[in-house]
Amino acid sequence: REFWSHRFKLNESTLDPRPESELLVEKAVFFARSKLLHKNENLRLLDLGTGSGCLLLSCLSELEHAVGIGIDISKYAINVNSYLLAMYASLSQEIGLVPIVEPEVLMDGDHTIDKCSEVTDITLSKVFQHLNEADVYLPGIILKPNMILSGKDSKNRAKPESVANYTIDVLNKNVPSEVPGIAFLSGGQEDQESIDNLNSINLLAKIKKSPWQLTYSYGRGLQSAPLRIWNGKKENIAMAQKEFEKRGISASKASQGIY
Repeated sequence: REFWSHRFKLNESTLDPRPESELLVEKAVFFARSKLLHKNENLRLLDLGTGSGCLLLSCLSELEHAVGIGIDISKYAINVNSYLLAMYASLSQEIGLVPIVEPEVLMDGDHTIDKCSEVTDITLSKVFQHLNEADVYLPGIILKPNMILSGKDSKNRAKPESVANYTIDVLNKNVPSEVPGIAFLSGGQEDQESIDNLNSINLLAKIKKSPWQLTYSYGRGLQSAPLRIWNGKKENIAMAQKEFEKRGISASKASQGIY
């Protein structure tokens, strides 16, 4: 179905986008440009019940520096969004770009690490099925997934060693060796947790001789501590910068398993 000059794949689990829905895109883009982007803010869009992804992807096509998260529930949603990721990757490579393929399974909730492993396994399997069907050149992508974690509100959150075992097992099962690099999301982990888990993953990867470069693509995992120190006060800038540098060094060491 054509929407906002793009074509979207529909199935029985996605609504047929109506022409008047383009007004939502128009208003959202106008608001973002007039209220937010002139302040040089990093804009993040959240689309709950994303369905085909037409609203979110249409907004992102108009907002150069924005990033978006589309959330839905059902295996159909995983399939449709995996297909969209593959189309994005294929189109990116057609014009000479390296696509960052980001199938994130959120850690929000009180689920167990086993549940995260189950859902991430299904998701990565579908993503690579569609990447292969779209003839995406796997040595020319960067995979940006979540680690396998307990839910943020889980009472018994898994330790770094368990996170490493579950994560490497799921990656070994689903990610071809042709993929050169995997850059993990921090995904809302606590500051130190994101470092400890990355370090444990790389230690185990060395033992198991995993074929990929395992590194990080952290936002909150690097920024939250410096932002707390800064607290909007000019006199705290130097201390916040020092903490940011410290976080970067720690994450870099963890990406080598030498933290």
